[in-house]
Amino acid sequence: MEHLVMVIKLLAVLLLAVGCGSEANLSNSALEQSSKLSDNSSIKATSIGTLVRQNGTSVKYDQLQINGQLYKVSLSSSILSLEFIAKYPLGAQVPVKYKGNVRSQEVLLEVIQAQ
Repeated sequence: MEHLVMVIKLLAVLLLAVGCGSEANLSNSALEQSSKLSDNSSIKATSIGTLVRQNGTSVKYDQLQINGQLYKVSLSSSILSLEFIAKYPLGAQVPVKYKGNVRSQEVLLEVIQAQ
């Protein structure tokens, strides 16, 4: 959340500078570097589970097995997490480390990586 606030502040300063007529030069890499949104280095995967990819028949959606219990992977999970999951073939089971929140029978992932 702190990163989002910093990005908003930087964009506000940029808009103010452009609006006042002064020339402003802010590259994407500078914005990403200052906000640390270009990588997941600020978010650490600390929990262990098993990713169970959907297979189209008996498993209709991607799941994360945590302590023997299956949780549906929320479509509201981070884009990087969903992209990580999508690179595995259907039906795959992969040991992973993750950070996320379990809500009811669903897990909302912030970050996920292979173990």
